[in-house]
Amino acid sequence: MNPNVTLDDPCAQLAAEIDAQKRKISSLTLKLQQDQGHPEQAEDDQRNLVAANAALTTLWDKWNALGCPKLGSPVVSPISGGQPVFTPRFAYVANDGNARNISAFAIEASGAFSSLLGSPFTAGELPWSIAVDPAGKFAYVANNASNDLSSFVVNANGTLTPAVGSPFAAGVNPIFVAVHPTGNFVYSANRGSDSVSAFVVNANSGVLTPVAGTPYAVGHWPASVAVHPEGKFLYTANFGSNNVSAFAIDVNNGMLTEVNGSPFAAGPGSGSVTVDPFGKFAFVANIAANAYPYLGGDPGSVSVFAIELNGGLSQVNGSPFAAGNEPVAVVVDPMGKHVLVANAKSNDVSVFALNANNGSLILTGGSPFAAGQSPGSVTVDGSGRFVYVANRNSDNVSAYTINANGVLIPC
Repeated sequence: MNPNVTLDDPCAQLAAEIDAQKRKISSLTLKLQQDQGHPEQAEDDQRNLVAANAALTTLWDKWNALGCPKLGSPVVSPISGGQPVFTPRFAYVANDGNARNISAFAIEASGAFSSLLGSPFTAGELPWSIAVDPAGKFAYVANNASNDLSSFVVNANGTLTPAVGSPFAAGVNPIFVAVHPTGNFVYSANRGSDSVSAFVVNANSGVLTPVAGTPYAVGHWPASVAVHPEGKFLYTANFGSNNVSAFAIDVNNGMLTEVNGSPFAAGPGSGSVTVDPFGKFAFVANIAANAYPYLGGDPGSVSVFAIELNGGLSQVNGSPFAAGNEPVAVVVDPMGKHVLVANAKSNDVSVFALNANNGSLILTGGSPFAAGQSPGSVTVDGSGRFVYVANRNSDNVSAYTINANGVLIPC
C-alpha cells in the first residue's frame, strides 16, 4: 500500500470552507474596527471585507448547486463551534508495488471503512498519490513508474471510471498530485525531472490538457506539491535540495510564475508541504538525518513559514519544531486548529496545537499516537472529525476520531 489516502465529500469540504470564510470575515471586521484611526489601512480593510463576503456568497452558491443538506442538520462536530458538518462518503488509497491500483472505500457514520464493489481499480505503474477535486467529480493519480497521471470519473456510488484518453503524460516519476481549489487545474510534482507539470481540466470529462509552459523547473527531487486555499500560490517540497519552491498561479490559465526569493530554505529532507485552511502558514515535514545521514542536520522536524502577500515564505519564530522519527507527511485540520504529522520510522502520528496568530506549534497531550507500520500519509476529513493514516508496510489504514484537544482515538 502506498502512503497516500484521499477523501471525497464535497459537502463536508464546503462546510469547512464556509466555516473558515466566516472566521475570516469576523477577523477582518475586527481589524477594520481597530484601523479606524488609519484611513488608508481602513480602506484596504474595507476592500478585503467586501471581497471576503463575495467569496462567502460564492461558497453558498456552490453549496446550493451541489444540493448539500440545509444548515440546521442535527450532525454537529464537537470542534466546529456548533457549525453543522457532514460525514464523508468515500476514501481512496493509492497502492504501489505490483498492485498498480486504487482501493476505494465507503466511509461509515462511525468513520470506519467498507470496501466498494469493484475495488481496487486499475491505475498506472507504481501509483504513488491520489487527489479528488473539490466537487467530488474526478480523481487523479500520480503514476511514478509510468510517468503519467490517471484521471477517473467519480461515480455517484464512489466507484471509479477512467476518463477518456487516460492516462496523460506528465514529467519523469510523478510522485504527488494536487488539485486547484476551483477544480480547473491539476499539478504533479515530478521527482525524476525536478519539475511540476500543470494541466487544465475539462470540467465535463476530466480530460487533462497541458498548461502552456509546462513543465516548470523546481528544486531537486520534489516530493510533494500543495496549492494555497485561495488558489493564488503553489508550493513544492524539494527533498533533495532541502527547500521549498514557490509560484504564483494565474487563475485564468493555471500558468506558474516563480515568486521572488524562491526557493526558500527548509530542513533536511523536505518531503511534504501543506498550507493551513486560512492561507496564513505553510508547513514542511523534514525527514532529516536520522533517516538519510547524507542529508545532514537535526532529527525529524516541521518547518513553519508565514506566507507573505506575494507568496514568499519566512520562517516563524521557533521553527523548525521537533517531530517524530522520519516525519514524511504533514496536514492541517479543516478548522486550522491542529497540525498532524505521520512519522514513518516511529510508526506514529504527532499532533500539534497551532497558534493561529504566530504559527507556533505545541505538542498536544498524549502525542504521538500509535499507527500502523511505516505510516506514509495522513489526512483529516472535511468535517474535522476523522483522521486517516495510510500505513505502507502493514498494508492498511488507521482510522481515528479527533477531539477538541487534538487527541486521536482509534475508530
